[in-house]
Amino acid sequence: MEKRSKRTLVCGCFIADSHRRKGTIMTSGRLKIYAVLLFLLLSFTPVLKTDAAIKGRPAPAPSIDPDEVMRPGRPKAPPMIESTYKLPVDRALYLDLYTILADDNQCSRFFRGSGAIEVLNQLSRRLVKKPLNIGTIGVQMSGEYGNFENARTRYSYRMFEKAILNTDGPFFRNICSYSQQCQRSIGRFGAATREGRILMMLHEMAHLIKNGKNGWLIPDDGNDINLSMSNTLTVEKHCRDAIVSVPRRKQDVLFADKSAKHADQPWPTLKR
Repeated sequence: MEKRSKRTLVCGCFIADSHRRKGTIMTSGRLKIYAVLLFLLLSFTPVLKTDAAIKGRPAPAPSIDPDEVMRPGRPKAPPMIESTYKLPVDRALYLDLYTILADDNQCSRFFRGSGAIEVLNQLSRRLVKKPLNIGTIGVQMSGEYGNFENARTRYSYRMFEKAILNTDGPFFRNICSYSQQCQRSIGRFGAATREGRILMMLHEMAHLIKNGKNGWLIPDDGNDINLSMSNTLTVEKHCRDAIVSVPRRKQDVLFADKSAKHADQPWPTLKR
């Protein structure tokens, strides 16, 4: 009778017992010894952990484009004006204003969020340079106005028929002639300075944006210089920190990318 050898399954491999023919690689006795040694080796081998797991910290999240990170409840900023559009103000000033209003800070919250960029864009397109032969007015808005509302964000504002950058005023000049009065400072900033121009533009925008009730962020001041100065101080109180901390950039940085990335944003509609 043929004698058959028994086989045992260990770790997925068939190994013959001590009755195997010549050429046997491993006997069952040795097998048991190696199995015990393997068990002990696996039992005492430390498990490597990441630095985050050892210190109890969560693993780092994957990197995300900062332009796509939005705070909860804060809508994406409207697009910039196309880089090919010729603005009456230099693009560095426009970018300063855009940066302030797109960020989450005290100034942008005073202007009721990044929806104020719609107002900045509309106003920037309407502005024209013109001498008014008066040295105390930087920007003048006049004529009839229309009320606008964004259908998606419900952001409401108005826009005057005319908006003039006075080339005789503090937006461009900080030196007075003998024939006219002039304004050497805008709030606590100098006339015709970068900070003074930002504040003047924010002042005009505050006349256009609703305050959530039936009025505007600041009241109409017309030809009342004292009320105009008081309104400027109101805007400066909320925006001074943002104005002085806005980084200086080259004029055309980010314009093409931003305008292309957010080209799908809806335009506001005129309320009759």
